[in-house]
Amino acid sequence: MKNSGVQTFDQHAKVIDENTVELASGEQFTSEYILLATGGKPDLPNIPGIDHVLTSDQIFSLSALPQKLLIVGGGYIACEFASIFTGFGSKVTQFCRGDTILRGFDIEATAVVASQMKSNGVDLQFGTNVVRIDKLENGFQITDSYGQDQYFDQILFATGRVPNSNGLQNGSAGLSVGDNGEIIVNKYSQSSIESIYAIGDLTDRKQLTPIAIKEAMAFVQTAFCNKPTCLEYSNIPTAIFTKPEMGTVGLSEEVAAERGPVDIFTTYFKPMRTLQILAG
Repeated sequence: MKNSGVQTFDQHAKVIDENTVELASGEQFTSEYILLATGGKPDLPNIPGIDHVLTSDQIFSLSALPQKLLIVGGGYIACEFASIFTGFGSKVTQFCRGDTILRGFDIEATAVVASQMKSNGVDLQFGTNVVRIDKLENGFQITDSYGQDQYFDQILFATGRVPNSNGLQNGSAGLSVGDNGEIIVNKYSQSSIESIYAIGDLTDRKQLTPIAIKEAMAFVQTAFCNKPTCLEYSNIPTAIFTKPEMGTVGLSEEVAAERGPVDIFTTYFKPMRTLQILAG
């Protein structure tokens, strides 16, 4: 960023009015446009001992590989880390509050992924949650929703992320904020204040990095090139880096079926290398 001539300030900032941002130091900056892109933050439940857990923000800073790891959550972040740490050799237990992983994706496809994750060694436990966490000398004791105690070296909570909007504006700035803390924008990423735009997880539209990048490009076209540009969110290719990997685009079978009759075609692929070995 410095090589591109960008000046950065490692301080908290907030919107004062339609053209002014104030740093924690009190220094103020004015601009024709303001772009908000503060991303998201982990959404943690209010349970005893929650301050002892790791989130996806800290997991990469571990100094040692946990022998026993508990992952709480059933979304793609939880499933990806379960696959990663199982591959590293950790004994991974994964608690899913619901009865399936990757809720919102195609049920038939997620069932295959769940089956393979179990085959790879992930102890998937459905309908299970954590109600208490206690710090021990060499790890943590958790109490699950059935009243059972279990012991782990580390605990990762991947129970979702929410927009990182706390303290983003003073009381009189006037930005419209949704129930989940998201900055409300129109299809051009323009907020309730004409000169202020917001993109990425802060707007809680689609929490995917490539989408945030595309929204930034669309903002440039709209604000500086006189070419109002917006994204179409209905057909976004998405990859989940579990083992096996999963990719999807368009409607799931369940959503499609709600809109009318559908035909379903399913096939299972075996790698050519495996077939050749069997043939030999």
